[in-house]
Amino acid sequence: YFKKYIDVAQQTTFLVKSLPMDWKAESVFELNPAIFDWMSMLDRNIIIFISLLLVVACFNLVATLWVLIMERIPMVGLLKALGSSPAQIRTLFWWNGFFILIRGIVIGNLLAAVFCWVQSQYHLIPLDPENYYMDAVPIQFDVMTWVLVNVGTCLLVAFIMTIPTHFIKKIDPQEAINYKN
Repeated sequence: YFKKYIDVAQQTTFLVKSLPMDWKAESVFELNPAIFDWMSMLDRNIIIFISLLLVVACFNLVATLWVLIMERIPMVGLLKALGSSPAQIRTLFWWNGFFILIRGIVIGNLLAAVFCWVQSQYHLIPLDPENYYMDAVPIQFDVMTWVLVNVGTCLLVAFIMTIPTHFIKKIDPQEAINYKN
């Protein structure tokens, strides 16, 4: 976006210099500042919204993985007693959490794609044209953005999922086997 703004400003300056003195040239940004302020506010809101969703996704998967580990403390103790290293057990739980993450992302993407298609076809969420300059919430599907958000989410949440797996190092095999008794 920034490069487009620079190009428009440069072109306006060039045009003003080439016009007769009694003529005036204004860029589209000068003519309609409210529209562009509104669009930049939307961009900021999208970043805030996606950041909040990432925090919620990380928290939910860490909590899920923590519960999985806590439910299986006797199994962790047994695996340690049989000779498994904490790193092997951590990897086992990490992959379990990662498959939960992938299932959630696939289901979320399917629901989002259906919602986006329905909104683009039927305009279920209307807007007041006087305030928003359009009559319905627009849907712009950008494959690259979709892919980047999904890959970024997977990488961030996969990294954060290593936190609860460090608890496995502290589990004593003897105490873990008798954990529920």
